[in-house]
Amino acid sequence: MFKLFVMNSRLSFVALAAAAAGAAGTVFAIPARAAEPAAEAAPSSAALLAPDGAAIALSGCLQGMHAGNSSAAVGQATTRAVVAAITAVIVIDSAFAAIFTVLDI
Repeated sequence: MFKLFVMNSRLSFVALAAAAAGAAGTVFAIPARAAEPAAEAAPSSAALLAPDGAAIALSGCLQGMHAGNSSAAVGQATTRAVVAAITAVIVIDSAFAAIFTVLDI
């Protein structure tokens, strides 16, 4: 029973760490991109970082919370999280590209 508790605690920690990393990447990337000279930075580059970071964090948390109790299940959950995050980033960036093209930004 204790072994199961320790394994579940680690899974929760991994999910929280993934959420914190995604949130930190979102929070610290926007000011860093905004500090670049205006001639070099695209006006939409900072706006694209927040949804991408949120999608990555949510994907990691969701799959981490639904991971099974074995090491194989953790590996499968990690693979599902990475695939879901990559797919979400591609879809979000494509939507922004289409919107910016239509608005001619």
